[in-house]
Order: sequence, then structure tokens, then C-alpha cells
Amino acid sequence: MKTSTDRILTTHTGSLPRPSDLVEALNAKELGRDYNDDALSRRVKRAVTEIVRRQADVRLDVINDGEHSKVSWMAYARGRLSGLQEIDSPVRFRGGTRDSLAFPAAYEDMKIMLAGRSGALVAKRTVRPKAWVCSGPIKYVGEAELNADLANLKAALSGVDACAVFMTAISPSNLELYYENKYYASSEEYLAALSDAMRVEFKAIVDAGFALQIDDPRMATHYNRTPGASVEECRRFIALRVDAVNYALRGIAEDRVRFHTCYSVNIAPRVFDFELKHFVDLMLRVRAGAYVIEAANPAP
Repeated sequence: MKTSTDRILTTHTGSLPRPSDLVEALNAKELGRDYNDDALSRRVKRAVTEIVRRQADVRLDVINDGEHSKVSWMAYARGRLSGLQEIDSPVRFRGGTRDSLAFPAAYEDMKIMLAGRSGALVAKRTVRPKAWVCSGPIKYVGEAELNADLANLKAALSGVDACAVFMTAISPSNLELYYENKYYASSEEYLAALSDAMRVEFKAIVDAGFALQIDDPRMATHYNRTPGASVEECRRFIALRVDAVNYALRGIAEDRVRFHTCYSVNIAPRVFDFELKHFVDLMLRVRAGAYVIEAANPAP
């Protein structure tokens, strides 16, 4: 992990705006529409080169690939893990949060606004979005995509002056959130399987010479997502997921890891975000050399 006693090093949280044609190509792949794999690979490589040079041009110190090969920070895992299956059921992942229950009208307005913004994409779908679940053994099978990401980032760094370089990867606990367990006997067993699988990606990133950023918004958002849970219940929940992250990080040097959590973003009232004082001690148990967190909750 690059450090400095002379000045504050600058970085960001990982995901940077993707070119519109790249977004369209990634969406086509994600939605199962016809797309040209070679053309997409070339477009991703070009986009990574462009965004790496852009970060260097604005003098960011610690840079990455902008996550430009990924349709989203979490959905990319569908192609990298076995045992995940799309089922004939609508997505039911999001229930009411403390904020949405307190300000229902504002959150309904936000849903309408977001639906309008995404209408072009929705119109292109042949079927409505369906849920994904874990229906079999979880194994890492995404080596080809991962190796392409690592190669693209290495190539993009040619001639670029950067203090350090990182690559992002999703945490086991967020996979557990987005892909409901329908196979393992317990949440602990499911988390262990997810941790074993993601360790492959974690270790490959570090072995390639990059810093690993683990993305784990659930640490900061679980309290808001579970209106009936007390602070202590949420702390117990988080502690188990910290253990899962550390299990995935076994054998990986702490100074090669940075841990990121956040409150997510929306355009509506936010008054129930989990205060840092309630989980900072748990976050600091993660075997990381640095922590990337928000200085405040997002402004509505």
C-alpha cells in the first residue's frame, strides 16, 4: 500500500463513467442479446487505456481501470462464479429501508424518476428482470475474464506515471446479499464457500502487482436495510461478515489490501444511515492496510 508523509495522496473509490457505446455493449452481454465478443474485448481495452491516462492526466496518485470491463460493481460476479442461477421470479431483493418507510412519498418519486432514466434500457429487454440465486456449489470459474482485466490494466499503464494501482473486487457478504442462498445448509457455510471462491480473484489481483480493493457497501447499509434490527444485532451480523472477508484474505499481506464501504447513493431523504461510531471498530478488524470510506452520508 503506497503511503506518504509529504502530502495527501489522491485516489477514488473505483467506478468511473463508462463511454456510452461501452455501456451499450456491456448491457447487451448482460441481457443475453447478440453481441460480438471480440469487438467488446477491443472496446474494453480501449476504454481502460483511455481512463487510466485520464486519471494520470488529472494527477491522481492511486488509480485503477475504472471498472470498465464490468457491467456493474456486483453483477459481474455472475459470470465468474458457478452455482448461480437465474430463476423465473421477479427481483425481490430490495425491501423497505428505514428511510423509505419514514419518507414513502419521496422514495416513490425517486423510483419513478429512476425508471424514466432507465426506460431506454428497459425497453430493449425481451423479458423483465429476474432474480438470481445460489442453486449449487460455488466455485470460481472466471479466470479468463479476470486475466483479461489484469492484462488490460497492465497494458494501459505503459508510459503512465502513477504512485500505485488498484483493482476492485466484490466482498463475500455482498454476494450473499444479491444472490440468495438456496443450496447451502447455513449462512456460515454459504459465506465460507463465497470466501473460498473470491479468494481466487483477491489473490490473483495482488499477485499481479496491484493493490486489492474489496467493495463492501453492506457493512454500512445493513442497518438501514433491516428496519427491525437493533444496533447490537447489526453489529453481530457485521462481525460474522468481517470474519468471512478475513477468511478470504488468508495468506494475503495486509499492506496489499484496501477496504471500501459506503452508504450507497440516492436522491431522497437520508436520516437513518448507520453512524461510523457503531461499526468502525468492526471495520478496522478487516485485514487491510487502508480503508476507503465516505466522510459523510450522501446529500439528498
